[in-house]
Order: sequence, then C-alpha cells, then structure tokens
Amino acid sequence: MVASVLTGPVDAIQLPTAVQAAIFALVVVFSLPLLERTAWFMLFIGAVATAAFLAMGTGLLSDIVAAGERGAFLASLILSLSFLRAAASGSPLITACSRILVRQPPRRRYFALLSGGHFLGVIINFGVLNLIGPMVMKTDRSEPGGLAHRHRMMLAVIRGFSLAMLWSPTTLAQALIVEAVPGLEWIDLLPFTLGSAIVIAGLGYLFERVSVPAPPPSGAQSSPISYRPLLHLCLLITTFLAIILIVSHQAKLSLIYAILPVAPVFSLLWIFYDCKVHRGNRALTATGRELSKIVRGFPFQANEIVLLGSAGYLGAIVAAFLGGSALNTGGFISAMPDTGLVVGMMVLIAIAAQIGINPVVSVSITGGVLATMPSLPVDSVALGLALALGWTISHGSSPFSAAALIAGRNMGLPAWEVGYRLNGLYSLALTGVSALILTGITLML
Repeated sequence: MVASVLTGPVDAIQLPTAVQAAIFALVVVFSLPLLERTAWFMLFIGAVATAAFLAMGTGLLSDIVAAGERGAFLASLILSLSFLRAAASGSPLITACSRILVRQPPRRRYFALLSGGHFLGVIINFGVLNLIGPMVMKTDRSEPGGLAHRHRMMLAVIRGFSLAMLWSPTTLAQALIVEAVPGLEWIDLLPFTLGSAIVIAGLGYLFERVSVPAPPPSGAQSSPISYRPLLHLCLLITTFLAIILIVSHQAKLSLIYAILPVAPVFSLLWIFYDCKVHRGNRALTATGRELSKIVRGFPFQANEIVLLGSAGYLGAIVAAFLGGSALNTGGFISAMPDTGLVVGMMVLIAIAAQIGINPVVSVSITGGVLATMPSLPVDSVALGLALALGWTISHGSSPFSAAALIAGRNMGLPAWEVGYRLNGLYSLALTGVSALILTGITLML
C-alpha cells in the first residue's frame, strides 16, 4: 500500500488509479479481526455513505476510487510515522530530554513543559503524554501546591502538544487538512499556523501566570542540569524537517507525501546511531531486530490505520455526495461574510468534538464539502487555518479526545474533569484568541 501511494505522484510509473484503493481495501479486510468498536463504527458509516452515494444515481466509480486513494494515503502515513515513534520510544535522548523538562525549577517549569510537550510531540505525537505524564505525577510531592501543581504540569504538556497540531507535518491534523482542502500546501499554511502557535503559547504562559501566583524563591540549591540533550533534540527535529523539504523539492512531491519515504529511512538511521553508540559492533544486527519489531507491530495499529483511512475515505465520499451546490442551497453560505464562515467552521469542529465526533471525521467532511463549492469566497489558507485551530481547541477540551483520556489516566481523573474543570477556562480563552487570529488573517488575505 505504501509503495503504491509513493508511486502515485511519479510520472515514470503509471499504475492504474484503482490500485491504491484496492490495496487499502485489502488492508481493511485483513484488519477486521483486530478492530475495536470505534473503527467498526467508522467502517459502518463509510459503507452506508457509499451505498447512499450509489443509490442516488449520482455516484461514480471514479469518485469512490478517489476516496479510496485518500484513505490509502492517510493509512500509509500512519505506518510511516510509526517508524519515527519507534525510534523515539527507545532513544536515550528522548528520555533524557523528558527528565530535564520535569526537573526544571517551579518558576520556569510550565514554559519548559509547554515547549517540551510541543517539540517532543513533533517526533512522537501522543506518545509524549505517555512518556512525560508518569514522570510529572512522580515529581517531588513535598513541593508547594502538591497535587494541583502536578496537574498544572500535565496541562502544560497537553497545551504544548496541541500546538504541534497547528503546524507540524508529522501530525495527523496537518496531513488530513492538506488532503481535505484542494490546492492547499503545507508550506503555504506554515507562516500562519506557526505564528498562531506562538501567539497561543504566549496566551498559555500568561494564563498560567495570572491564574497561579509565582512560588516564593526556594533557598535550596538545585543540582546543575545539562541542557545538551535539548539542543540535540532541536538539531534532530530541524534535520528531519530539512530533509523532508529537500526531498519534496527535488522529487517535486507535496511536502506531506515526502514524509512517506523520509520517516522510515530517517528513523532507521536514528536507531542505527543509538545502537552504534551503545552496542558497538552489533549495531547493524540490533537495527535489523528493531526493524523486524516495527513491522511485526503493524497489526497492533490496525485500529488507528482503519480509523484514519476510513475517515479520509468518508470525507471524500460525503463531499462528492453533497457537493458545493447542495451545501449552498439558497445561497446561505455564499452570503456569509468570510470571517463569519471561517470562525463558524472553527467553532463547529470544536463543538463536534464535545459530543464525540472526532476532528478526524469532522475536518475530513467539513473541509472536503466546503472545498467543492464552485464559488467559495474563502481563501484556502484561511480555510485550512480554521480547521487547524478548531482541531487544536478540541484537542485540549473534549473529554473524548485522546489527550484528555491519556492525561486523565495519568492524573487519576475522568477525562471530562481534565477537559472541563482543569482546562475549561483556558479553552474558552483559546477560542476567543483563535477567533481574533482568524478574523485578522482572513481580512488580510
């Protein structure tokens, strides 16, 4: 499946357009015995949408094939990024960076964990919550504030990771948004998403300082901390993103597509380096064992693969089924001001997440349907930014989000308490600031 997706943009290799869709369908079939309820529900909704699409007499095989190709791409992206997560999960560098972040003095710990959750999230995505979460909850219990202080530390990690959703090409959010909005490239969106991330990071830091008084200076001398691992991590992330940009430019690929070949190769080189440092002459053999372990772990990602791939397929099918003309019946959408439309889309994504509709589904459907409108008055960058901001808001507020569930498990709290009681006011402030950002950028564009 990954190979067929990679050969799609290559002019020298002409595969039938249905190959990717057919192989994705086979992957789904082989995954059926491993699926949980959520993935089964997504498959059911996709099957119902396809049946309705065909029954209405407007369905074309080419539309179904195109939807299958989108599902194949998103599923392939999951598999490619799994190499990166595997390399990071066994890397001493990532463990050392996590310990440095947790050991920061109270006065600068929030910003450290916000930044750390952000940059580690670029590499290991949701794994950052599982990695740092247990360390946070085991910090010195004699510190002022006790449990409440550790809860704020976890919130910093969640907020930092949510900002990676805004700009990082290694996140599912960016991959799905770029796929959902025709003509949108990640590099075009980057200045606006990265700028928004910086503003929102400042909001989080200000929110923390205002809501929690700064602790009094401690007379105890803390042991010196070496920040070299953090510098190495920044170099690692910069190198990875630079290689993606180079491959994208040289191969004339969309940047998101360039991740497919780069992530596995980069990850294996990272694993080989770690094995070389710690195992010497046995590095090649150890790397081979790690590669075998990664591939054998593919079936354990069946739910993630099917869920994301099916969401991409469903969005394309619904977009083809409804079309821009159906959505714009009576000229309602076209009559809306640009700012009202993009802010409304952002809020719609966030509200849908509160009732259990994952942004994977809502972004895929909303972006795909709106993008089919022949006279959509909104710039594609504003549209992509609205979807990204809505995803970011839902990530830290929805009790159904993976972030709230993972953080709640580490904190010993139900997910709704993490999303609403602990992070609710911040999420409301974030919604207001995001609306202002969207309004300004939409007017500028």
